Amino acid sequence: MPRDRSSRQGKLPWFRGRKSGRRRIAAARLDIEGESSFAVLGRASNRIAVVLLVLVLAGLAVWGVRSTDWDGLLKPQPEGIPEAGRPAYPLSAEVPLPEVREIPLFEPKGDPGVVAKLGLALNAAKIGAHEEARILLEEARQEDPALVGWHYISGLAAWARRDTAAARAAFQASIARGEAVAMAAARLGDIAIASSDVQEAATRYSQVVELYPGDPWMRLKLSLALRRAGDPASGVEHIRMAARLRPYDANFQAWALLAEWDLAGRPAELPARPSGLPALWHLATAAAAAHRGEIDQAAKALRAFSAEAEPAMKELAAVEPLVLQLAAHEALRPLLPVIPMPREP
Repeated sequence: MPRDRSSRQGKLPWFRGRKSGRRRIAAARLDIEGESSFAVLGRASNRIAVVLLVLVLAGLAVWGVRSTDWDGLLKPQPEGIPEAGRPAYPLSAEVPLPEVREIPLFEPKGDPGVVAKLGLALNAAKIGAHEEARILLEEARQEDPALVGWHYISGLAAWARRDTAAARAAFQASIARGEAVAMAAARLGDIAIASSDVQEAATRYSQVVELYPGDPWMRLKLSLALRRAGDPASGVEHIRMAARLRPYDANFQAWALLAEWDLAGRPAELPARPSGLPALWHLATAAAAAHRGEIDQAAKALRAFSAEAEPAMKELAAVEPLVLQLAAHEALRPLLPVIPMPREP
């Protein structure tokens, strides 16, 4: 009995003709492969659609990230600091909160080639090539006598080479010409602080605050100078305003609390510190410990301040009046921040 071979060809009929049977089988296989190709193509289309959908969703996510006010969201809010519009340190109604605005950077004005030469002179002064800086400054002045900003840049060059007398004269000339008035006055205040002339520093910083009342850093410097000059009440008012202008900065909040504690006669207990333990609070801890006669604890706190505080914060802390009290203890003097000579511009 002949065998039924139809099942062995996948439902294809069995043909006795060898040649015709192969051709028919081949044609049938082509049909099956064609159907498989369409199925594969369908699956590929689905995958492409899914990929496109993912890309669209990713694009929307990126747009959302870029359009979000991350600056406001990511700034740390110290504990106890109210939301915007609710000042941490309420002042009288006669002292409204000004708009936050720091001193803008000064840019010389004149012939572009000559202005570029001023930039080269300042860069030369920063790297210690003071003779080259002097030559470039003289060439710039000869090429454009009406160049706006020459005196201020000349003062920065003198500042870089630690020639405070020349820097002071150049900044004063810049103010007299009405050029870079705020920046020059701020530099004069820094020079006065380095020279221990706190009265002159307070005067210069006051000039800057009058021009830019919303600059928290100038408020902080003025506060320190006033407290150092013997006017702690006015100093507290300015650091309160600085803390309101910069409510997300724990160091400003700590400085305001520290100034109030000092004005209150330095009671035995420190006020509750801001969250995050700002580096400045170590200085307050040291002052309180020294006030109690615990010199070892004061030294430990000063070491922590030195390890954690940024260079700019250390320079400002050197003007803090409490440092003068800590300097009365010989064992603490090597650990105290020191008022530096003016830094390079």
